[in-house]
Amino acid sequence: MDKNPGVRPTGVGEILRRIAGKIVMQVVRNDVTKSVGALQVCAGQEAGAEAAIHAMHEIYGREETEAVLLIDAENAFNSLNRQVMLHNISLICPIITTFVWNCYCIPARLFVLGGVIYQIK
Repeated sequence: MDKNPGVRPTGVGEILRRIAGKIVMQVVRNDVTKSVGALQVCAGQEAGAEAAIHAMHEIYGREETEAVLLIDAENAFNSLNRQVMLHNISLICPIITTFVWNCYCIPARLFVLGGVIYQIK
């Protein structure tokens, strides 16, 4: 896909998949939170991203502190290896393996104006 000039926009997943994801997370929230530990501030924690921003703001505001906030947006551009991700989830948090497998085992198709179909891997 020609990305010149600029960057290919990211898309929002299917509505039904998003609703199903919210329902699944309500059931398995504690398991996911335990599995990821402190690595993910948004995994099952209320306003996790907002809390992280406030914490970084407070730390950065101290006179003795110099800090940089690094945001990991790697999968925003579909650069994540899906097979490795599926395997790791099966080991780290087996309770959501089936749901994640059903969502991500087949690369999504990207439909572009004009009828062109691109496969996102």
